[in-house]
Amino acid sequence: MTIANISDDLERGVLSALLKPGDLILVQGLHSFAKQNSVDKGAGQTTDGIRRANNVSVEFTFDRFEATSSSAHGRWVSGSVDVSSIVRVGTITSESGKLRIQGTVLAIAMGFSGFKTREYATFPYRTGVYRVDDHFGEDDDSWLDDDDDGEE
Repeated sequence: MTIANISDDLERGVLSALLKPGDLILVQGLHSFAKQNSVDKGAGQTTDGIRRANNVSVEFTFDRFEATSSSAHGRWVSGSVDVSSIVRVGTITSESGKLRIQGTVLAIAMGFSGFKTREYATFPYRTGVYRVDDHFGEDDDSWLDDDDDGEE
């Protein structure tokens, strides 16, 4: 089974050419979860999930009651949370310059980092900035040495 990680590729042109109905995708980042009804216990807690960035939205609907743990149910499938989701693509539509991918969510998980390295926020970053994880520290910078004579 192949799952395409689109977390760093939320671009309308790229995804409209890359994806087709039936594909499996992984998307990591800030997801918003909103209940469709007032059911708080048992089955029927229908919830919409959406990951939106850069004029691309990945959308799915699920029942929060089906979460396998109380922490999943109460903490990371409600509100706005940074999670990873695996979605089977159902439809792909483009309207008013926005790409909308709707599908069936197969898994939602918290605690898996590293799938997304691109920052889509407009502040304090610019769109398209990638995170660089270097290990540069004060010990690596000779200008920060405490020598008065400038020599090592």
